[in-house]
Amino acid sequence: MKSIGIWTAAVLATLAVAATAQVAPNAHRVRMYPGGVGAEPRVDVSGSPLCFGDGSGAKCGGLIAGGRGHGCENHALTGGALLQAHGMPSLSDDTFELDGSSLPFSTTVLYLQGSKIVGNGYGYTFGDGVMCLSGSVRQIGVKRTASGFTTYPETGDMAIHTIGRVSMLEPIQYYQVMYRDWQAIAEADNFNLSNAWMVNWIP
Repeated sequence: MKSIGIWTAAVLATLAVAATAQVAPNAHRVRMYPGGVGAEPRVDVSGSPLCFGDGSGAKCGGLIAGGRGHGCENHALTGGALLQAHGMPSLSDDTFELDGSSLPFSTTVLYLQGSKIVGNGYGYTFGDGVMCLSGSVRQIGVKRTASGFTTYPETGDMAIHTIGRVSMLEPIQYYQVMYRDWQAIAEADNFNLSNAWMVNWIP
C-alpha cells in the first residue's frame, strides 16, 4: 500500500498533467443532476453520501463551506462539487456509475477510491477542500467536465469494480472526486474536492 504522502504527490502530478490533456467528455452520458446550494445527494441502493465540505466536518482549505451535502465552495460559486451515484454495485453485474455535478464549467476531474474514510467521516483540510479517503487509495478515472458535469464510467471505460480491484474481502469502498479549481479560494490551493460516497459492493 502506498503511503498517503506518495499517493498525494502522484495525484497532484496527474491533475497537473491532465489539466493540459485533451480528455474528450462524453456529454450525452452525463446525468444532469440539479446543482447549486439547494441540491442534496440522495441515498439508495447505489450507496450513501458522507464527509461533506458544508461546515459539518473538517474546515475547508479555502475557508468557504459549500452547500448542504456538497464539497467545499469553488471559484465558480456553484455551492461546491456534488458526488452522487446510480446503478447496481455488483461484482457479477456492475452497472454502478459515479456522477459529479456543481463543478466548474470546464475542468479536470480525478475519480478516487479508498478503502477507508478519514476521521469517522469528518475528513481533513486538503487544498481548497476536505479530503475524506484513506487506506488503500487509488485513482480510477480522469475526466473533463461538460458544463460542470461528469460521469465515470462512460462508454469504453473499465467498470468501477474492475479498475478499482474491488473484492468481497473489502466490500465497503469510498469514492470522492478531486478537481482543478483554477482560481484559489481565500488564497489556498488550486484544487478542490467533492463530498464522499460510501458503497457496499455485493457479489
